[in-house]
Formats: sequence, C-alpha cells, structure tokens
Amino acid sequence: MVERTLSIEEEQALTWAHFQEIFHSKYFPRNVKDDMVEEFLRLEQGDDETVKDYEARFDRLSRFVTHVIDIEERRATRFKNGLRYGIMKFFTTVTLDTYGQVLDKAQRVEKDVEAGCIYYKEQRQKRGREEGSSKGVTRILIASSRDIGFGIALSRLSANLLRVGDAKPAARN
Repeated sequence: MVERTLSIEEEQALTWAHFQEIFHSKYFPRNVKDDMVEEFLRLEQGDDETVKDYEARFDRLSRFVTHVIDIEERRATRFKNGLRYGIMKFFTTVTLDTYGQVLDKAQRVEKDVEAGCIYYKEQRQKRGREEGSSKGVTRILIASSRDIGFGIALSRLSANLLRVGDAKPAARN
C-alpha cells in the first residue's frame, strides 16, 4: 500500500471542515446521510422523554445536518418545534434567539410542570380521603402534566370541578 504524505501547504490547507467532509464522504454514504436528515426533520420529544434525553438525540443528529440548521435561530426553532406540546406551548409569548436560551427555558418549564403535577396529585389524594367521609363534597380532576401543563391546569381548575356522582360540571358562582 502506498501512502501519500501531504506537503506543508496541503497540510496547512486541511481545515477541520475539510477533514470532516473527507471523513463523512468515506464513512457515511449518501443514503445514510439522507436517512439522518429525515430522522432529524421528524425528531420530536417522546411522551416519557425528558428534555435532557431529547437534547441528546437532537445534538447527536444535528451533527449530520449542519446545512439544515446553519444559523443559531434555525437550530433553536427546530429544537423548540420538536418539544412535547405541554412544554412547547409556554414558548408562544416568548422570543428566544439561541439554542441555549430555548434549552434553558424548556428545562425550567419541564421542572415547573412536574412540580405542579406533584402538588396537584397530592391535593387530589388529600381531597379523595376527605370525600370518602362525606357525600356531596366536590372533587378535583386534574390531567397529567403530559396533557396539560401547570399553567393550563390552573386556568382550567374551576372548569374541572365535578360533584360526586354528577356527570355535568358544577355550576360556577
């Protein structure tokens, strides 16, 4: 086998981008790249997946689709659009330009939603014990954090009050 050595000029001209191009063309055939692009474009956070796990999958695939997310805003937007609805809906009134800002916000929202879900689960259990001892007491039905976030749960709380045994929502005062 004959190995070719690079001249000093060629060695200096070999940039990281050029090396990556050579490496990828040799070890990642076109069809594999196309599959990765498709997977990246369809990438969404799973129902039981944390933001951290979604971020890891996003970062792994994003290395192969730099032309799709060539600027920071596109990267941030693509990440945000793949988030689970219960987290993504908190981004509607906020403009975040960088991937780091979006990631930080998503992690904080996830933490708040989970904390709210735990609180309301405890309240539901507490009220359930109280219901067992008296009839006609109202009970609270709260959806899980995957379906409704903490903020939505608060806004819909009054609409979700049901009388024990009734099939209709209780009248509002």
